[in-house]
Amino acid sequence: MSMQERVVKPLPPAEALQRLGEVSLGRIVFTSQALPDIRPVNHLLDDGQVIIRSHVGAAVVSAVQGLVTVVAYEADDINPVTHLV
Repeated sequence: MSMQERVVKPLPPAEALQRLGEVSLGRIVFTSQALPDIRPVNHLLDDGQVIIRSHVGAAVVSAVQGLVTVVAYEADDINPVTHLV
């Protein structure tokens, strides 16, 4: 198998939501005590909104409660043979 050049390209919002709806596990990224924190979470889509399951004492809830903060979310389905999305 030859190495293929990998190209990163933005997806239209509708396609991104469709792909996100095809997987149930992702990673949420946020800041905790001025450091980046990454946590695996389950998610679902509801009318275009990403909903993650958490509990009241979870680090992500504590980090964003009452604050204006940047939160990133990503999810993918990696092919176990090719290691590509």
